[in-house]
Order: sequence, then C-alpha cells, then structure tokens
Amino acid sequence: MVLGTLNAEVSQHASNIDNVSEVQFSLYFFASHESTDPSQDKYQLMLESAKFADANDFVAVWTPERHFHAFGGLSPNPSVTGAALAVSTQNVQIRSGSVVLGLHNPVRVAEEWALVDNLSKGRVGLGVASGWFPNDFILAADPQCYHRRSEELFDDIETIKNLWKGGTFRSTNPLGDTIEIQSMPRPIQDDLEIWVTSARNPETFRRAGEIGANTLTHLLGQRIEELAEKIEVYRDAWKAAGHPGEGKISLMLHTFVGESEEEVRDIVREPMKKYLGSSINLVKNYVNSLPIFKSKQDIDVSDLTPSDIDQILEFSFEKYYQTASLLGTPERCLKTVDKLRSIGVNEVACLVDFGVDTEIVLESLKSLNGLRIEANCPNRLKNLKGPKTETAPEAEFKSIPKLNRPRTVSEVERILQEIWMEVLQIRDINLDTNFFDAGGHSLLIVKMHCEIQDRLGIKFSLVDLFTLPTIRTSAKHLAKIA
Repeated sequence: MVLGTLNAEVSQHASNIDNVSEVQFSLYFFASHESTDPSQDKYQLMLESAKFADANDFVAVWTPERHFHAFGGLSPNPSVTGAALAVSTQNVQIRSGSVVLGLHNPVRVAEEWALVDNLSKGRVGLGVASGWFPNDFILAADPQCYHRRSEELFDDIETIKNLWKGGTFRSTNPLGDTIEIQSMPRPIQDDLEIWVTSARNPETFRRAGEIGANTLTHLLGQRIEELAEKIEVYRDAWKAAGHPGEGKISLMLHTFVGESEEEVRDIVREPMKKYLGSSINLVKNYVNSLPIFKSKQDIDVSDLTPSDIDQILEFSFEKYYQTASLLGTPERCLKTVDKLRSIGVNEVACLVDFGVDTEIVLESLKSLNGLRIEANCPNRLKNLKGPKTETAPEAEFKSIPKLNRPRTVSEVERILQEIWMEVLQIRDINLDTNFFDAGGHSLLIVKMHCEIQDRLGIKFSLVDLFTLPTIRTSAKHLAKIA
C-alpha cells in the first residue's frame, strides 16, 4: 500500500494568520496499560516527563478521562492526575484532555478544577469533550444523556464559565427547595481557558470559535487538508463573533524524535502496534453499539487470525508513521511542524506514552526539545513567511444511484464510491484514492466492511480492505464474488 506523507503539498490551504508564528509544544499522556502488577510504577513516565516539560519551556501537560478499558484507563479522572502534576511542577499549564462533561455535574467540574487551579497557583486549562463510548455513560446521573451529549456540551461549558467567575447555579434540593449556590473553592484565575475537543465534525469547530474556546484535535480519521478546512471554519466563526485574537488550535500527535529513521522505526514499531491493538476490542464494542449494526451481524474480532490482526496493525502503524505523527528524525519532524504551522495549528500536543520503555522516552525528550527550539528560531520564522493562497472550491456532491444486484466491476465501483463518501463524510472520491489517505482508520474501515457486505450480499475478509485500499482494486476483487 502506498501511503502519502506529510511532506506532500498541503492542498491549496494556508494559515489565516498574518504573520508566521511560533508553534508551541506540550506533552499529552494517554497510556494503554494492561498489567495488573502492583509493583509497576504506572505513573513514572507521566510525572518525570512533566518535570522535563516544566523545566524546558513546554507550554502544558495534558491528561485524559477514560474508563473501563486499558486504553487510556490509567486516567479515569484528569482532575486527580492534574492535582498530582500541579504540585510537582511550577510553570506548565495543567490541562485536561479531556473532561467528558456528559458524565459529570458541571458544578462538580468547576469545583475540582478550581482546586487544581489553587494547587498550581493559577495554571489550569480545561479541555472538554462530549464523549463517544456508550458504556462510559453508566457514570452519568442520567445515562440517557448520551443521546443529548453534543447539544448539552456547550450548555455545560457556559455553566462552568459562569461558576468560575463567581456566578450562581440554581437547582432544587431533595426537600424540594429551590436554591442558588456558588462553587468552592474560588479559583486563582479570573478566567478559565477552555479547549473543545473535536476532529471530524466542522460544526463543533464552528461552535468552539463562536463561543471563544480553543480547539483540541487530532489526525485520526482526517487528513491535513480536511483539518485545514475546519480550522478556517473555526477562525471565521471566531472572527464573526468579535473575539479578540484568533483562538488556539492544539493538535495531538504520537511523538518520538530520534537520530535516524531506522532507529526510530525499530524503537516505536512494536510498542505502537501493541498500543493500537489494545483498542481493537474497544472499537469492536463501540461499533456493535451503533444503530447501523442493530439489524446486522455483530463484528466478531475473534474471527480474525493472528496474521490478519498483525496485517491490520502493520497498516495502521504505517499510516500513523507516515501521515499522522511526529515520529522520526528532527529533519522529518521539522517539516511536519512547518506543514501544520502553514494551516494554522498553534500547538503540537506530543503524545509520548504509547508503550516505548520509560527510560528511552525520557532520554528522547531532549531531542524533542531541540526540535521545539529549532522550529521556532527567529531566522526560521522569518524565512517561512509567504503569501497566502486561496481555499480550494468545495467539490459538488455526487449522488451515486444504488443498485440491487451488482454484476460488473463498474457497478461495484459505483456502490463502493457511494459507501466511501457516506462513511468518510466527504463529497467526492477518486477510484484510485487510498482509503487511509482519504481519512480512513480502523474504526471506519470496520463500518465500511459491514456496509459493503450488506449492500453486496457477500462475505469477505476485513483484511481484504487493508490489502486492496482503493475503490478500483476492491471492486475488481469483490465483483468476482458478488
């Protein structure tokens, strides 16, 4: 499979900022930890890396909220990890990445993070998200809020901002009395800096810009060109709402900077594949919960052979390494940072805890810091200034008619083209475009696999879509068995 690289030209997009600006660097923690050995120091890498970031002008450290699964499960509450980091650092901002607001009373969120703000002497930043995994919502007072989570996210943000400023919250106690409360303790900062987490939905970017919040995003399931379009949506909304400045775009990337490409690949390949593999059952459980699959067969990961799974993970690793990471030599990573800067990314949130040995990661942070310094040296910024380019016009959506009984390659191609556009949420797709270059990832390819089987009425291996990742190559294969 031929994968594109971040060194390719960014499609007709440039930053909305007038001058080339610094790209800030932060550290992001989202470990997958399956060991039950109580003697293991599960948090050594997070604590020691945060100290390094604190001493070397990194702007922040992020910790997530995850529940009931090894993938991210070391951090069920970012206010707790944030408190630990607050008392062991002095300079970096302490951020959640992200609090799932639908699982919590917003009053409690305001209280907990005001406590961390006090412990850190005013260094809190709050990343928030609507959540995505249904099982997590058993923690919510009303689990049915899962279905309202996107709409309620921005209401909860306003409640937290109001409480942070000293406003009141009206509610009814168990005795039926209507009361107004103020959250305690009072925070150090007068204003709370907020990041809204989003990736695929441009509307979330727009809403974040509209309310004057920053945005935390990633490249899972989206190409740089797509992210560039969403950043434009965000900044247009920010400007239209009359907010000063331009807002911040923070982009999470898996990160390891080393001496040579061969060395980095040798170090990160197996840990990264294991890290990606730890999410397979999580993805499977999520996909099976979607309404689209209720009338169809469940996805049984156990049907995949070890060889199938290894192929999937190898493809996923290559996709991440080539198109969605800060993995490689300083020279390679510097080009990546420049591409991201050119579309308006303000900060790279470097995810460093994906399974590489702790001591090796800690040593590699020196190279990452060297990259941070080189990326922002004044002479480099001066040389990067250049004219803006116009945004490419939006492609017209092409509706592909459905066929009941495909018999030829061209008929299968038309069906696949329609499914790809639906699954990837894009308006047009070329027959020779690689699924992964178009923003596809393991979750979406599982969904696409089920859709194709349902539409064509055939059974075929999920691995076929990894080895035949274009419409043209897949159609030739599927037409033979349709």
